[in-house]
Amino acid sequence: MNYYIHNIGDYAIETKFMTFEEKGIFVDMVDQYLATGKPLASDWLANLKRVASEETVNAVLSAHFVQDGDIWRSAKLDELIASYDKRAQKNRENARRGRSKANAINDLLDADENKATGMPVASESLPSRSKPLTINHKPLIEGERQTPNQQQAACRRTPSPLKRSFIPKEVQDGSVDPQAWEDFIRVRGKPVSVSFWNGFRAQAALAHLTVPEAVKICAERGWKRIDANWESIQKQESTEERLKRLMGVSDAEQ
Repeated sequence: MNYYIHNIGDYAIETKFMTFEEKGIFVDMVDQYLATGKPLASDWLANLKRVASEETVNAVLSAHFVQDGDIWRSAKLDELIASYDKRAQKNRENARRGRSKANAINDLLDADENKATGMPVASESLPSRSKPLTINHKPLIEGERQTPNQQQAACRRTPSPLKRSFIPKEVQDGSVDPQAWEDFIRVRGKPVSVSFWNGFRAQAALAHLTVPEAVKICAERGWKRIDANWESIQKQESTEERLKRLMGVSDAEQ
């Protein structure tokens, strides 16, 4: 035993009528008994009698130990050693079972890692691209739970941030009439994209129209787009007429 519990009450009762020398010898005897896990041997007692009074050693032995041949026993200390050995054996068995369980788990993990999947090794660690990593398009209402299919469908319905945020420069600088622009977007039913607006601007130029004029025509006629090939918007005008129109000069003013 490497340690034992020192019960102050029991120690006080056992050493109540002992001298200080007898108490010291008694403590040495208990330490030797528990440290070796064996009764007190005669050779150890002989060495003890060399540094202490033989009479005092014999008095302590007679009071607390029982002679068994060449050794001296203590029923109380034997019971304490047996209890310690039982706990130590139980701890060793628990440790052995824990190691066995850990080894079994490691074997299962190793077998799973080594199992053939039919896929390249590098791709096995990559996440699936068909499933979104996060679902943050819509706040959850208390008490409402969405299925994975509903969450993915909501992601597909969410408009692109680019379409929501793009505003043509002609609208930003006020060249396009705000009411005409609002009516045009209402007719389209959705915002314009960069690609659409580049095509719209090009078709307006081919039709000899400015962008504000093209937007106004679409808003008035309920068109979602404009095409220079449409006969209803083709204008045959000279360079001089186009300059007058762009400058806002009418024939009456001349």
